[in-house]
Amino acid sequence: MLARMKKQPNSLPFMLFLVLLLTCSLAHANTLIVLDASGSMWGQIEGKAKIQLAKNVLSELLSRWPADEEVGLMVYGHRAKGDCNDIEVLIPVGSIDQAKFKAAISSISPKGMTPMTEAVRRAAETLRSSEKAATVILISDGEETCDQNPCAVAAELEKSGVAFTAHVVGFDLESAGDKARSQMNCIADSTGGKFLEAHSASELLTALSEVAALPPATPEPTPTETPTPSPTPTPVPVKAAKNLLAQLVLLEGGEPLSDGSVSWSLKTPEKPNKQVAFSHAAVFETSVPAGTYLLTAKRGEVSVEQEITLTDERQEVTLNLNAGYLSAKVFVSEGGEQLSNDLRWRVFRAGTTKQAAFSYNKEPQWLIPAGEYEVQVSWGNSNALIKGTVSVLPGESESLSLTLGAGILKLKAFASEGGEQLDKDLKFRVLSEATSLDGKREQVAYSYEAAPAFEIAAGKYRAEVTWGNATGIQEIVEVKAGEASEYAINLNAGVLALSTSEDQPTDKMHWEIYSSKTRLDGSRDKIAVKSYARTAQFFLPAGKYLVRLRIGDSAQEKEIEVTAGSRTEDSVIPASEAPH
Repeated sequence: MLARMKKQPNSLPFMLFLVLLLTCSLAHANTLIVLDASGSMWGQIEGKAKIQLAKNVLSELLSRWPADEEVGLMVYGHRAKGDCNDIEVLIPVGSIDQAKFKAAISSISPKGMTPMTEAVRRAAETLRSSEKAATVILISDGEETCDQNPCAVAAELEKSGVAFTAHVVGFDLESAGDKARSQMNCIADSTGGKFLEAHSASELLTALSEVAALPPATPEPTPTETPTPSPTPTPVPVKAAKNLLAQLVLLEGGEPLSDGSVSWSLKTPEKPNKQVAFSHAAVFETSVPAGTYLLTAKRGEVSVEQEITLTDERQEVTLNLNAGYLSAKVFVSEGGEQLSNDLRWRVFRAGTTKQAAFSYNKEPQWLIPAGEYEVQVSWGNSNALIKGTVSVLPGESESLSLTLGAGILKLKAFASEGGEQLDKDLKFRVLSEATSLDGKREQVAYSYEAAPAFEIAAGKYRAEVTWGNATGIQEIVEVKAGEASEYAINLNAGVLALSTSEDQPTDKMHWEIYSSKTRLDGSRDKIAVKSYARTAQFFLPAGKYLVRLRIGDSAQEKEIEVTAGSRTEDSVIPASEAPH
């Protein structure tokens, strides 16, 4: 036994190597990145859309992703408005393919809702089948907008045995308010993850890099058989105690904020663009060399800066935001339903056009400087602009309720009375009832959908639908607050499908449709034209027409009648085949 031990003097280092190797392999987790592509991601930071900044940062992060770690990408809100099921795994979890990720990220275009809860649930279920540790990294700029509780779902998944860790990075949450922060923080806390905030592209990259930390390097085993004497341990320097504790209050003498995220930054006056230290915690603690610094704190829509001088002794600094909370909600009509989707909130300093805050959420909450404000909200494509004024006091919470006075206008188009409903090649327009001095009407809304539903201010309007060369008009449509109004518009039109057997190059062919009536000078009104084809299809009001097929310098004419709600097919016989 003694002899065998002597032949394997380095067994202990080798066992340590195996333990470290196992630790590293366990650290490799399957990671699913979940990106918020809801409509609010079109909001801007310093003149650039948040979605573009996020896409750039994701591309940079993934370019440094370890080749031996599997990663995937899930996106929500990128395909449709108002759809809480708009969640898609663009790239399944697997070995990283930089080209695929680049193409997928480039294709993302924000449109819809924020189904954050369902996205977390699906992400966890997607990762459930793997035996590896599962990590979800959620990037979002707002609160849940699909009437679910993300905090409860995260806790529920943990209890049901779905083992995963969710890290959440809130991107530019100023307009989202503390409700969004609370939801995101709860998701992270319930799953053992981290909640960080980022207010710029560089901070987003820093936060994502932190939650997607790389595993430690694999140590090399000792190559020699002779035990190597352990080196004299290098004394570990004792880290200096943190000499700065910074906290925020909403008003002079108020209680310090103890939760939520704050963007802290510590810089030197000589290099104001370079951070010495930063944090996203409610209370900022750090250790820096003695000297003079610029301390900045930002929370919600409020920021404050103060020059401080630090020594080696611990110093407590309290910054006053002089701010309060403002929340808002809007109802479709007096005593009617509260609106939750397709909202756009804007907050202005009273008497100015400078925007102080914005949101797309159902019930936004903002932390803003104390003062007088005007709040505006619109709903979908509504032409209403509802305004309300409010006074925000330091340390206080103010709530504002507005009534939009709007309803829904639903339109459908039919080719004939009692006939088939049309479902493509349509353009609907909603115009003002009144005309201007020059006889024109203001366009209030439009749509290319088959059966649009316009969210619009209560009142009377004129509705029009165009189908090719046919137009249907409903002179008066009325929208009542809190109600849905439906109108069917009859175009009294049909389809004219033409063809020819002329064997000539199509670049010489020109179809022309003229009115059947002639003017006093013998000319006719030209209704429609189509070129370079042996077949042509036209949507026309019911009636008689003159069809002319031009081929080079020659032309063939034919009178044809179009019937409402019917398809008329006819062939124009070439001159060479016409009977003599």
